[in-house]
Amino acid sequence: MPSSKAFLVLILALALYPGRTAVMAQVADDDSVKSITAVRINPGVRVDGILDDKCWKEATRSTGFVQYQPDNGTPASESTFVRVAYDDEALYVGMEMYDSEPEKIVSRLTRRDRWADGDLVHVIVDSHHDHKTAYAFTTYASGTQRDVYYWNDNWSDDTWDAVWESATQMTGRGWTAEYRIPFHCLRFACEEDPVWGIYFSRSISRKSELDRWLHIPESASGFVSHFGHLKGMEGLSPPARLEVLPYGVSYAETEAKHPGNPDGRDYVHDMGFDLKYGLTSNITLDATVNPDFGQVEADETVLNLSTFETRYPEKRPFFLEGSKIFDTPFDLFYSRRIGRPPSISPEDVDYYIDRPMATTILAAAKVSGKTAGGTSIGILESVTRREEARYVDTTGVKRTAMTEPEGNYLVARVKQDILENSSVGIMATAVNQESSYPEYTGGADWNFRFRGGDYQCNGQVLGSSTGPDEDGLGGILIFEKAGGESRL
Repeated sequence: MPSSKAFLVLILALALYPGRTAVMAQVADDDSVKSITAVRINPGVRVDGILDDKCWKEATRSTGFVQYQPDNGTPASESTFVRVAYDDEALYVGMEMYDSEPEKIVSRLTRRDRWADGDLVHVIVDSHHDHKTAYAFTTYASGTQRDVYYWNDNWSDDTWDAVWESATQMTGRGWTAEYRIPFHCLRFACEEDPVWGIYFSRSISRKSELDRWLHIPESASGFVSHFGHLKGMEGLSPPARLEVLPYGVSYAETEAKHPGNPDGRDYVHDMGFDLKYGLTSNITLDATVNPDFGQVEADETVLNLSTFETRYPEKRPFFLEGSKIFDTPFDLFYSRRIGRPPSISPEDVDYYIDRPMATTILAAAKVSGKTAGGTSIGILESVTRREEARYVDTTGVKRTAMTEPEGNYLVARVKQDILENSSVGIMATAVNQESSYPEYTGGADWNFRFRGGDYQCNGQVLGSSTGPDEDGLGGILIFEKAGGESRL
């Protein structure tokens, strides 16, 4: 099994290879693709759902929405209009949803990021214009927001969150929605005259109708690859992105009194910080020192009677940023193992005096993003602390024992877009723990799409080394028809 150094050299070589020499043949930006032109405005748009700002009088008003459901390809039953504007800091979208029976509009309030039965609109932006990744911003008629990240053309991740503004307003002829999407929510390359992918849609709840700004046949494969074009954003200069979030926490825990905790109380004090910095307009550095995961939603209780590990979804903000870059057919990287509960238990315990419930992450850093040449990059490094438990053994003697060794985790990933909406990638992982044999995995994967994406060939080959004479090889190959008319 090659060492991790060999994998890292290969990854860095591909990452530094000029994107313009890569074999790229994305969908041409020709006039046959439906487009909308954004108008540059002065800062100061008030996002209140009322489209009375000067910019909306200057912006191009686009319509022509087509049903996707229930009658695919037929004109929408109600009229919808959309306008787009921008300034140095954000993208603005104004939408008008006319309704012949406005009293029947379903405006149901729900929690953010929850699906609910109600009228809504989607604004989805492919700012890389790679026909694979996109950022979705949904607003219900009630004003509730939802955001989703798309990757691999039609896969979605609803754990992605961004800070953006929207407002809605009921009118006598329907309802309106107004958006402000800061550029720091998006990732894109700096170009003189950029063209982005754009998608708008409207859902009319009582009719079970989904109307799209541009027609996408039911038989079409993929989703993001069929977007229209957003043009006109000349002189775009993304703002510098720097966020520093320090924290300090102090709390008390109570439990039933027992020999290890006679008063039933335990006091905890901690501090640390998180940092996010935009190295470029599309590459982000995330760093953290002793991160605070106290506000992360608790996992559901699972009774696992199998021999396999329970895989919980990742909810920690540091690990969620750019996480989809590390996805491969075989899951070589499961981030929940970093900072997991200690895995070693002393055998002679009568009762614990102090026992850590999770492994402390001393520091971690991650670089993730996608270059203008279509190269996705993800590098993550994390160091965890040696954890020890204090306990009284069966003979009544107080002892201290290690419950988790000090560890270092490294993950590196590069994926390159090639041909027509296809990609190839490589990935390597390394785990080094105190007094343990180093563990390495690495592999190459691919996703080839043919005939407009109707046919796909996906696969991966990989190897691992987890101990002396414990090397392994694996692979998977999938060929499938993913779209187009079915033939019997």
